[in-house]
Amino acid sequence: MRIFPASLLLLPLLAVPGPRSQAASAPGKDFHIRFPDGKVREARVVGLGPKGLSLGLAAGTRELAFEDLLDFQGPARWHPDPELPWLLLHSGTAIRARILGGDAEGETLQLRGPVLGSRTVSLDDVAEIRIPRKGQLVEDRQLAVDKEDRDKERLFRYAPLGLDLIKGFLFRISKKGIHFAPWHDEEKPKLFAWSEVGALVLPPPDMEDEKEAQRETGKDARKEEGVVMVLRTREGSLWRGRPLGFNKGVWRLQTSIGEIRIQGQAIVAGHVLAPATRTWLSNLQPVKVSEHGLVTGEAQWKELFGYRRNRNSVGSLLQVGGAIWTQGLGAHSYSRLEYRVPTGRTRFLTQVGIDDSALQGDPSGNAAFRIYLDGKKVAEIPSLKGGQGTRSFPVLRVQAGQTLALEIGFADHIYTGDRGNWLGAVFLP
Repeated sequence: MRIFPASLLLLPLLAVPGPRSQAASAPGKDFHIRFPDGKVREARVVGLGPKGLSLGLAAGTRELAFEDLLDFQGPARWHPDPELPWLLLHSGTAIRARILGGDAEGETLQLRGPVLGSRTVSLDDVAEIRIPRKGQLVEDRQLAVDKEDRDKERLFRYAPLGLDLIKGFLFRISKKGIHFAPWHDEEKPKLFAWSEVGALVLPPPDMEDEKEAQRETGKDARKEEGVVMVLRTREGSLWRGRPLGFNKGVWRLQTSIGEIRIQGQAIVAGHVLAPATRTWLSNLQPVKVSEHGLVTGEAQWKELFGYRRNRNSVGSLLQVGGAIWTQGLGAHSYSRLEYRVPTGRTRFLTQVGIDDSALQGDPSGNAAFRIYLDGKKVAEIPSLKGGQGTRSFPVLRVQAGQTLALEIGFADHIYTGDRGNWLGAVFLP
């Protein structure tokens, strides 16, 4: 039985090609790597270790330290299996895999996935499980609950209109479904078949042991040491962990559920988390947010098109010109996001583009991208349309404490399809 928790200069920018155009997104063996100077280079990865990558170039092998690497697009196409369940772990790793069942005590879960292989994971590591219906997963907004319910285990069951929320206790997971007891009848778990389950949300386990260890040692037991990489693979998973090594084209990553081995040809995109050498904008909280449509104060505008971290403005992956990004912000016209420049940061770097999801509509977006420092406009792309790929802003000099504002405006006075992405937005020393 599980133990249940109680609780620069101002000038228009030239059209600079992004790391991959639509035509260049066909599968291959090379990676498109972005460096801290904003330049993108194409290279083959022939090695991986705790300190960096080994790149195979025409002139020979080059060692690239992680502090000299920002992010990259890989050789694989994004091609998730819409029928695979989606599991989010408390560590930030997200897995697309089949659920084979669990143990009778409700402690573990058996999974099998294209990259994961067969693996047993602890249910204490699992934050969410979402089960697709007709190839579609439950959206974030459908799982929103009041603050007082966020520390409760929650099952969402498909209903004729939307989802029914059931608060209670998870007993175990089996091949047939989820054994879950409603809050009012906690001694009588009921089997909810997979066909009727939309999602299961599990709060973090009690962290008292970790807190006690931190008090005794002065260290946070949950803090990851060293360089952490984030990799998106073609079947839909997002892996987060420490690089271990490389063997015959296979990347080895130490994750919260153990070592994962990933074929390099299965990598769609990735970036490096290195707090000492960069601050990703999507990890910061804006000091001010202004968002509206053509008319200020439109009802539900923020709920429908509000900015999102590491997602586009409608909740899908950041994708421009066929390339996927694992780091950035998705927003919509009109939006203005203001941030305070962190201590120790002197440069700001970003690329922009209209998300590929806008290509499904007509018009497919036409937005203006502007950057302000302390209220003064310092750079601008006056018009960028859907299908035109990414554009690069020059490296912008900043000072700690300044206010940096990112604005997406109406380029042609129509906001339809203006799903703008700030791609790989980062503060650097």
